[in-house]
Amino acid sequence: MSRMYMKGYNFERRVRKWFEEHGYFVARQCRSAFPDLIVIGTEDVKFVECKVNLKNLTKRERYRLIELAAKYNATPMVAHREGRKIKFKIVTEKKLIDVPIDNLFIPL
Repeated sequence: MSRMYMKGYNFERRVRKWFEEHGYFVARQCRSAFPDLIVIGTEDVKFVECKVNLKNLTKRERYRLIELAAKYNATPMVAHREGRKIKFKIVTEKKLIDVPIDNLFIPL
């Protein structure tokens, strides 16, 4: 396995663990399926694409994520790394909206 793949895989595992520790059920899609994680809470569903580097989120991925989330009434999100911290953003057509950790538990 390539070093880049392992970096992404390890980051996905960190994000998955974070959601599970906060009471969510998380399904990880293997083999680079889209989106990386399907996160299910008691009142909400999130489709999360994980990117070690946020710059690697393409416009095509953004639109696919929005389209898929709309179809299943889920929140389209991207998780990315900032230093050693996990950061979350809601994906919209025009921009990415920062989500403070506290607000992740409120259905959007």
